Amino acid sequence: MPELFSHLGEPFDTILEAARDLASRNLSPVYVIGGPVRDRMLGRSFSDLDLTVADDAQPFAAALAARLSGQLTSYPRFLTHKLELSDGIAIDITTTRSERYTHPGALPEVEADDLSHDLGRRDFTINAIAVELTAGKIHDPWGGERDLDAGIIRILHDASFFDDPTRILRALRLAARFNFALDRHTEALLIAAISSNALTSLSRERVWREVFLAFRESGVAALLDVFTRFGALKSFLSSAASPSRPELDRLETASRSWPDADSEILFLSFLIDNPEQENLTGSGLSDRRRRNLASIRPTAMQLAAQLNQASPGRESLSILDRAAVETVAMVEALFPALVSALQPLRSLQNVKLDFDVESLGLQPGPHLGRALRETRYALALGQIAQSASASFARNLGLQYLEERSSGAQQDNPNRVS
Repeated sequence: MPELFSHLGEPFDTILEAARDLASRNLSPVYVIGGPVRDRMLGRSFSDLDLTVADDAQPFAAALAARLSGQLTSYPRFLTHKLELSDGIAIDITTTRSERYTHPGALPEVEADDLSHDLGRRDFTINAIAVELTAGKIHDPWGGERDLDAGIIRILHDASFFDDPTRILRALRLAARFNFALDRHTEALLIAAISSNALTSLSRERVWREVFLAFRESGVAALLDVFTRFGALKSFLSSAASPSRPELDRLETASRSWPDADSEILFLSFLIDNPEQENLTGSGLSDRRRRNLASIRPTAMQLAAQLNQASPGRESLSILDRAAVETVAMVEALFPALVSALQPLRSLQNVKLDFDVESLGLQPGPHLGRALRETRYALALGQIAQSASASFARNLGLQYLEERSSGAQQDNPNRVS
């Protein structure tokens, strides 16, 4: 096994050993290509695998699917096969090919071709490197390894951003991910494509797909800052916002602090000034998520005002407990001075009542629910110890039941005095 793709650990060692064995019997070479080669050369891990076959890839793909017990889906129009394994790993297997674009933004028309044409059709030099699976020979006609060493994103062809404008967002995504720079010519071409509204030649579904991929990056603040500085979304979003880098840094921190929040909606709320007026066609957002997107900033402003007026402790915690987690995360991103006020809610999320509710001997009802809620608040605020929580909840439940009974008697005009 070539050194670059050896000793990766499971499951990739098993996958590549099977692929290498099949490749050794194949009359045409099989290559690891693109992203996995780039990431290995950078010393980074990868999650999916790209293979290409210098001939019809279908027999090799079918044999590998049988060997690995995976689910194979074929896309004849693009000479592509996707092999999905039970552990979630996906393997793209293609025939070496060339492509042409009938008009800007169109999906490419492809035909089988040799490896040099296959590498030449790709987006950037760092993605145009192949490693022959059996012999380990590296094919790098465009100087991708040199650009990896220099930390440069370089386009292969001057028309590339117009042929496939998703490459605009992809270039910025890779630059932010690896902390690379666009080479001067590539940057000039990218700016020209953005200024010419190249993104509008794409279907909105394709652009939204790239936007949502951006949200999955570990350094999303840096990436969204790059999108903003280059104006990458202004031709796509009619109300594109211009958040500052400190705001984006706080946003990324907040999204990590509140992992249950809908991070896509949280990020979009920073990229879109007027969600109610924005064209969200192709985004795939449900009506519920669209409503959430429209309301998150206004409700965050209301929550911040309530917290500023509320007494610390139980009152603030009660307000926070009723708020949607996206609203809380937005408050953290927009109002740094209120971060400490949110801490009790973090504590509340970690509270576990370690007693059996039935052991309290209380009948179900509003009094019991209220008692359990107040017990959780008291634990979150450090007002009681866990060991005292059962008796605390029981006493509160009895108190609330008595208050309820007394209130009912006072409201009953036929009660006996």
